Amino acid sequence: MQDDRKMLNAQICYYLNNVILGALAKRLDIALEDMRYLESNLLDLLANESFDKTAVREELKNRSVFCVVIQDAEKYEVYSDQAAKEKLKELGIQEEVYTTGEALHGQSAYKGKVTGRVKILHSSSEGQNFPEGDILVTGMTTPDFVPIIKKASAIITDERGITSHAAIISRELKIPCVIGTKSATRVLKDGDLVEVNADKGVVKIIL
Repeated sequence: MQDDRKMLNAQICYYLNNVILGALAKRLDIALEDMRYLESNLLDLLANESFDKTAVREELKNRSVFCVVIQDAEKYEVYSDQAAKEKLKELGIQEEVYTTGEALHGQSAYKGKVTGRVKILHSSSEGQNFPEGDILVTGMTTPDFVPIIKKASAIITDERGITSHAAIISRELKIPCVIGTKSATRVLKDGDLVEVNADKGVVKIIL
């Protein structure tokens, strides 16, 4: 029943994030990836026909580049662009910048550190013999990837988005996950030994 619940949760999240958001993105002329950063306050503004949508589009674009979410039991606040960086400084959190050409950089979806061999999948149909403990590298995951993800020690995706399927399922299954590398499926090769530092959103190629 627990596995069924996880699968159902993944399917619901996929439907919400791709079907519903996709329809809204098309209607409002906003990129789907930017729509993943939509929350109730901005949705209320978009629902107001008299409100200028340009400011909301710009805010979503800024959030897709860099944002910070502060949440407690009662409320949440979203900061983007320069305000996000200032908030990190206020909280005493160091924003680290990496410049080495030997690493891929993305966004941490679920923290953890893993070293392992890469297995690249372009679709779930290629994962019938996925080796237990390998690191799954793919463009994006969908609910049909779940049986494969359960075998993986970590997840790396090209696609980004804190509400993407990979981000949600990694948190659900507690698997280290780095999303939004943009080029992992092109840069990495099957069998590469990599170090996934999902605490910092960095994937380092060891061999």
